[in-house]
Amino acid sequence: SAVCCAGFGNNTALDIFLDDVMCSGNESSIYNCSHNPWYSHNCGHHEDAGVRC
Repeated sequence: SAVCCAGFGNNTALDIFLDDVMCSGNESSIYNCSHNPWYSHNCGHHEDAGVRC
């Protein structure tokens, strides 16, 4: 399921891995979407989106 908006808590100890992810819909993996370098972001945790497996 998708988790949004600090759904894992507004914990600044948690890393933000990706920012500015742009997918066209044809990618087989999020790794194939364009994005900033790993851990390079200008996000706050209130902008988080995550995945719960």
